[in-house]
Amino acid sequence: MAVKVNLKKYLAIDGKWQFAPVLKLDGRPQPAVVLISGEPTKGTTGTFYIEWREHGKRIQQPVGTTPREAKDAWQAKVAELDGDAPASEETATLPIEHLSIKEACDNYLTGVQATKAPSTYDAYSADMEWFQRHITRSRVAHVTRTDILRLLAAGREQGLSQASINRRVMVGSHGSPRRRSHRAPQEARLAEDRRDEIETYTPEEITAFLEECTDDERLLFQTYLVTGFRNREVATLTWDSIDW
Repeated sequence: MAVKVNLKKYLAIDGKWQFAPVLKLDGRPQPAVVLISGEPTKGTTGTFYIEWREHGKRIQQPVGTTPREAKDAWQAKVAELDGDAPASEETATLPIEHLSIKEACDNYLTGVQATKAPSTYDAYSADMEWFQRHITRSRVAHVTRTDILRLLAAGREQGLSQASINRRVMVGSHGSPRRRSHRAPQEARLAEDRRDEIETYTPEEITAFLEECTDDERLLFQTYLVTGFRNREVATLTWDSIDW
């Protein structure tokens, strides 16, 4: 049997979300055990993914959180790619308009969790939760332009800034992309952003702040100050990155 499908698990290792390979015996995955730093480990919590290539493109698909779900999905995909079985109804991807709002949002967040920073996943989760709480429909196919405009109004009634409203509507709309044709996300993006003027620290305040820092803290905050880097850019900065 030509195994063309990999099985891996997305889980937190030492506080960082990453993929770990599933143990294989005689070419077959054993989803109850993953390899962490080369060591077989049982009892982990996370989401299983199958991975394969079509026309040179890598494809990843979440397949559940239990070893049974993972192994069944792996076997079905291997059989499909080997030509031993047609694509199963269970693993086929339904058009998004057939999904409920919750299913569509959950699917979108699964991809965010697998590919984005944890802080991005947390922010998108909060936006999706707001979107689902205020949308008046239960299925993607039923969402209309008017429903999206009502979301904009709901955000204003709650006293949210226009930037926050735009972001929440846009993130929620990404979970149900079929409705982009109604141009509501574009309207949200173009809505006037009435932000208050940004308040910045004075040179005297910055000096006073840095004087209270330890040497390591001062170096860290001065790096933020003079580079404009964001958290992940500073977190991955090395001495080799600096052009002296």
